[in-house]
Amino acid sequence: MSDNQKEPQYKLRWSEELRDKVVESAKQHNRSINAEICTRLENSFKPETNPRETFEFEAMERIYKEQAKELKLLREMVEKLIEKPT
Repeated sequence: MSDNQKEPQYKLRWSEELRDKVVESAKQHNRSINAEICTRLENSFKPETNPRETFEFEAMERIYKEQAKELKLLREMVEKLIEKPT
């Protein structure tokens, strides 16, 4: 008996429409139907994130990147000023 056959199995009753959706999603993610179902089930147990917190984080990340660019430009300007002979 292979390792796969030792794992618990469950007979699932589902609509053809739902099965088609899962099959399509599995294809898009390059997974088997079983792996797609397991991944989706696992994800359903993850704590939900607050969309506002996600939005705020993304906004802060954008601001940080913009500030990092500005600091880089300022640093380059200061370095050029220091290099100039007076």
